[in-house]
This record gives sequence, C-alpha cells and structure tokens, in this order.
Amino acid sequence: MTVYNARQSEAVAELDAGWAEPRQRLNVTTIEDDAAFEAMRDEWDHLLSVTENGSVFQSWEWAFSWWQAFGSGKQLSIIAVRDDQSNLVALWPLYRRPASYLGLRLRELRLLGTGQEVSPDYMGCLASPGRAEAAVPALLDWLEANRREWDLLRLNEVRAGLGWVEQLVGDSHARRWPARVVPRARCFYVELPDSWDRYCKLLASKVRRTYRRRLRNMEMFSPRYFRWEDGGRLSEALNKLGELHRLRLADVGEQCGFSTPGYVRFHELLAPRLLERGWLGLHCLSVNDEIISMLYTFEYGGAVYVYQGGLDPTWSDYSVGTVLRCRVVQDAIARGMRELDFLKGEHSYKIECTNGVRRTINLTVNNSTVGGWAELLLRSGREWSKRAARRVLLGRALASARKARAALRSALGRKLGHFLLIRGTTPDRAAASGSDRAAPQRASVGERG
Repeated sequence: MTVYNARQSEAVAELDAGWAEPRQRLNVTTIEDDAAFEAMRDEWDHLLSVTENGSVFQSWEWAFSWWQAFGSGKQLSIIAVRDDQSNLVALWPLYRRPASYLGLRLRELRLLGTGQEVSPDYMGCLASPGRAEAAVPALLDWLEANRREWDLLRLNEVRAGLGWVEQLVGDSHARRWPARVVPRARCFYVELPDSWDRYCKLLASKVRRTYRRRLRNMEMFSPRYFRWEDGGRLSEALNKLGELHRLRLADVGEQCGFSTPGYVRFHELLAPRLLERGWLGLHCLSVNDEIISMLYTFEYGGAVYVYQGGLDPTWSDYSVGTVLRCRVVQDAIARGMRELDFLKGEHSYKIECTNGVRRTINLTVNNSTVGGWAELLLRSGREWSKRAARRVLLGRALASARKARAALRSALGRKLGHFLLIRGTTPDRAAASGSDRAAPQRASVGERG
C-alpha cells in the first residue's frame, strides 16, 4: 500500500457541523495488493452504505469477485481518501491495464468491476455525504503524482447526473487534460407501489390485459414459483441458470453471457457472497419439479436489479419469461421493496413493464503523455473520417435522389405525350382546346347578366 502526501493541502473539505475544526486535510493511500484489498471489506461496505445512489455494482463483493476472476495481467490502484482520523471518506476503485487503440499501445486506468465480459451499471466514486467534491481533487492530485504511469482514465458505466462528473471534467481541463463524456445506455426501472393491482394500473391497458391473461393461462399447469435459498446447492442453480440462458438466446439467435470461463467464474465467486449478505435473488418457475424459467437478480438499498435470465424455449408459447417477471414483481411488492430496475438494454419487455428511465455515461480523461495525446488525435481523426464519410454518403444519396426525380419526371412526360398522341392531340392543342371550350361559357354568363 502506497501512501501519497503530495499536495494534500489542496484536497480539503468542509467538516460537518459540530466538529472542532472548520477544515480538514485529506490523506490519500493507494492499495495495490490483494491482501489489503480483501482486508478493507468492512470499511468499503460502510462507505457504500452512506454513498448517495450507491448500488450493488459498487460493492466490495462485486469488485473483489471481478478482480479474482479477471485480475490477471492487471495492477490494482485503489485510491483511498481518508481524513485526519484515518476514516475512509472516499474511494476510487481503479485498476491499471495495458490496452491498444488502432495499434497504439496505451496504459489505461479503469473502474474495478468494469471490462471483460461483465457489464454493470451505476458505477463511480464512493464518498460519504459532502465528500464527493473533495474526492475529485484528491484523485487528480494522485493522477498528477503518477502521471508517467497512465495515458487514459476511463470511468465507464457511471450513473449520469452525479455532481462530481461535471467537476472532474472541468478540473481535468484546467490541468490541460482533455476530458469527454459520452452517453452509454438507458436503464429502465419502476418505483413499486404497495400492491400488485396498483402496479398494474401503472401499465398500459393492453399490457395489463396481456399479463393477466398469461398468468391465467399458466395456471393450468400448476406452476410453482420460488426463490433459491439453498447455499449448499448454489452451483447447481447457477448451472441451471446458465443452461436456460443459453437455450433462450440460442432460440433468438443472440450471443450468450454464460459462454466463457471468466464470466462463469465471476458469478461462481459473486453469488455466494451476495447470498451471504441477503443481496442475491435466484427466482425460479417450475412445472412438475422441473425449472423452466429463471431470473438472476441483485438486491441493495430496497432496489431489485434484474441482471440476467433464461427459459426453456419449449415453453415459449406460454410466455413463461413474462409469467416469471410478474411473479418477481409480486414478490418484491410483498417484501416491501421500493424499486425494480431492469438495467441497460433496449428490450420491449423492459419498456412495457416500467415507467422510468435512468442514463449512464462513459467518462474519459486523456493524460498529457505521448500515448494520451496520440489516442486523442487518432480518435478525433477517426471521428472526423466517420463524419466525412457520412457527408459523402449523404451527398451521394441526395444526388441519386435528384437523378431519380429527374428520371421520374422525364418518364411521366413521355407517358403523358404518348397518351395524348393516342388520343390524336398534343399538349399544345389540348391546352388550346380547353381555352376554346371555356370562352363560350364566360360569354353565356355575360348574356344572363
């Protein structure tokens, strides 16, 4: 663990009311070994519990499981910010890894728990109330002190709208480090009422009728809904989930998540830890003691995060996936959960059963190193090339449209000429004939007057 003391006087924060001193210096330490990472579990957990909008994806359980599964070839760089009493007040859980962009070799800093086959949501800085603003200069001072060891800082899958994001971008620019924020995804959620009937009233009438019909149709098979609670057979449940997930995606021709050893290993490590904390939900729907559909959820802070699912395609005619989702909603309401979050993914079923949307962003800071500037130039050139290509394609499309319109006009003109020729007249004669017929009509009107 490395203790960092440079420019600590600049990383100051206001103390809470009632403290003895108006200001306090913050000390920054870097955790770089697995033993220290494992030992800070309780501190991490407490900090997450007071972090605004903290999520299960920011938990020690998620980060440590990810590190065990995917940490090979990477370097821990967890930045811990402490007050004068050594209390952990902010945390930037990062790791370093070699990367490449268009053949350019780079050194990246990323958030723990992001990357590889895993795609979480709602990542970011952990900070006690009122300390997120002080955590930003602490991070930037650390980056400055270690500026020869990184080219890019990538904070991906961050919840949009957090105050420290704008501060980090602005302070990075002030240090001549280009920073950018790009939209990442939309996450669909619903705030749960206190009953199933009230939840149904939040849905469109067509969706409401569909859900009720599918629940009734399934009753003929006497299905059993249950949550998997047997920790001793948890690996059996995960294997079944993986099997059903692969069957579902193979049936619709999509790529499966449970298809790589690293992904499977990650969830084998994560699930027991979440089960121990009461944060795991393995929801099952069975018929004749055979599980035909499963949903893999996480729970934290009164929210249920629907992460993954699977079903037996032979039951697709009975919409067992929809039936199980309805049971999960009913179970969450019965247990007093406040929210159901379906996370990222533009799927119609997520949109129809929710009424709220959150957004996530990716934030990138380029260091003023050769690699940092080269990546910025290459990326800017590539984006300019894409825009230029779109303009060329648009110009070609417009030119083709103009040619097609001219050809259409010419064809219509030829058709009209051919039609008039068949009738034994020409456009000029037809116009003159029309004028001749109109004149007597005008005269007759005058005579009546």
